[in-house]
Amino acid sequence: MGNRESCSTTLTNERLGKPTMGKNQNKNSIFARFNNLIRAKINTAIDKAEDPQEMLNQLIRDYKEEIRVAEGNVAEVIGNLRIMESDHKKEQAKVQEWQVKAQAASDKADEFRAQAEKLEVGDLARTEAEAKADKFDGLARIALKNRTNAEKTVEKLEEQIKVATPRVESLKGQLNDAREKLAAAHHQRDELLARHKTNEAMGRILDATESINVNGTNLSSPMNEWEERIAREEARLQGRQEIMADPVKDGFDELDSLAVDSALDDELAKLKANNKKK
Repeated sequence: MGNRESCSTTLTNERLGKPTMGKNQNKNSIFARFNNLIRAKINTAIDKAEDPQEMLNQLIRDYKEEIRVAEGNVAEVIGNLRIMESDHKKEQAKVQEWQVKAQAASDKADEFRAQAEKLEVGDLARTEAEAKADKFDGLARIALKNRTNAEKTVEKLEEQIKVATPRVESLKGQLNDAREKLAAAHHQRDELLARHKTNEAMGRILDATESINVNGTNLSSPMNEWEERIAREEARLQGRQEIMADPVKDGFDELDSLAVDSALDDELAKLKANNKKK
């Protein structure tokens, strides 16, 4: 019987993966590797400065794959719990079955013993009746032993089911949370990509605006430069004119101009004198 209980406990533990729940075990749940993997992928993607759209899409794909694996693991754990519940019902049925057999064997033993008591001591029929009574008493004891073993198995399964049930519910809750996070991740990805595209478009607009502003600001620079060049050309031409001038000729030209101006002054004086006489 001891071996049977040990075997049942071992199988149950294997099915549920150590059903004893605790803070440390929660860290080792089937979702621990999933969360660590996602964080690692995010950090790696950020470090590598990968394309945001490809990075986010890959994270979503990884998230889906991890949830798919988690669903399989949770389904297996739930299946193992259901097997334990089925075994529990079977063992309960065995308890009842062995109880009925023990009672039937005991009743039959009492029946043969009552028959033997009615017969004379030393009578062969009495001896046979007593032997049959002992036989059925022995069967009743075997049935009672088997019933006791079945009862112990039932108690062990009840303990394990009691521990495993909240564990299964916890895993189902974690799985539902993961699905909700996936849905939220879809929404967040779309929002981030939209913001990223908006930022890219705004960056292009700002680049174009800066280009226009730069070009507009620099229009005065070439204008000023050309103005300076023209002024220098004018100065050079003026210098050339001064170099090519004849000072003697210029002097006589100035003298002639002064004589003309003097004659004009005399004529003007005469006109004014005549006006006064009138």
